[in-house]
Amino acid sequence: MRRNQAISLFAGAGGLDVGVDRAGFKTVCSVELDPHCASTLSRNARGKTVWSVDVRALDPAGMMRSLGMKRGELALLHGGPPCQPFSQMGLRGGLAVPRGQ
Repeated sequence: MRRNQAISLFAGAGGLDVGVDRAGFKTVCSVELDPHCASTLSRNARGKTVWSVDVRALDPAGMMRSLGMKRGELALLHGGPPCQPFSQMGLRGGLAVPRGQ
């Protein structure tokens, strides 16, 4: 069994992935909708799978199959979802706006 595997959602350009990996995990897949961020991730992937897809379209079982992971092999699911709908500095649309969903 592979240990300490992680999947990153809302990965951006991969900064959180770097920190998670330095903490002892191995981010095996990063998911980011923005094509510019996904392009940066792909260039710096070093064996990591990068998917440029909306997280709402993900099928967890399908992801695990595609990544060749078995039940119990995912140690961490991490991410940095957009905070603009909830930030006091943003428009504060909360769950009423698409980005807050």
